[in-house]
Amino acid sequence: MGFQFSTYQYGPDFSGDYQRLRNFLIEVNRDEIREYDFEWVRWEWAHCLPFFSEERAGDIGIWERDGEIMAAILFEYGPGPGYPVLHPSVADDPELNVPC
Repeated sequence: MGFQFSTYQYGPDFSGDYQRLRNFLIEVNRDEIREYDFEWVRWEWAHCLPFFSEERAGDIGIWERDGEIMAAILFEYGPGPGYPVLHPSVADDPELNVPC
């Protein structure tokens, strides 16, 4: 089955897609650090910044396959660079179209 794209669903107090993305970031780096730019601790920190809001949450892209997050583009500050994070099992998958 292919990939499904969605945007981050914000919820107050670490609800919505927060835990799913956190677990994804932990899984990506479980065996070895693969994604230095955006580890789970940075996600927690960024999520707590005062300008992270429901309005901005829609800027986060999530790619799933079979209900599991396989890739995401995250941000830390306001508009600017996004940080792509890919699960190692799909990093070279030609069907995954993540703008990196």
